[in-house]
Amino acid sequence: MPLFRFRRKEHTTSNVCPRTELCPLFRRNASNGGYSSVKYRELYCEAGIKAYSNCKRYIIYHAIDSCPDYVMPNSSFSIEEIISRINKQAKNRNNL
Repeated sequence: MPLFRFRRKEHTTSNVCPRTELCPLFRRNASNGGYSSVKYRELYCEAGIKAYSNCKRYIIYHAIDSCPDYVMPNSSFSIEEIISRINKQAKNRNNL
């Protein structure tokens, strides 16, 4: 039995991800202005619903209501692997 639930996706007509303003990765990288942050914004955050709905951060947020900073938009891990890691970390914190 999975330890997460999928939330309804936000509906928007904007080409910009609705999570952009709240995304710690986006906010931190936006202030750094590095090449990778610009590319992530172009490829995921500001490229329309089809692009940002494929962002692993966006998907994870909608699955469990949050997304750890270490999850990158183009992570090679599957959604299930990422959520499993998050659940293991939470369980380990609770056992301390």
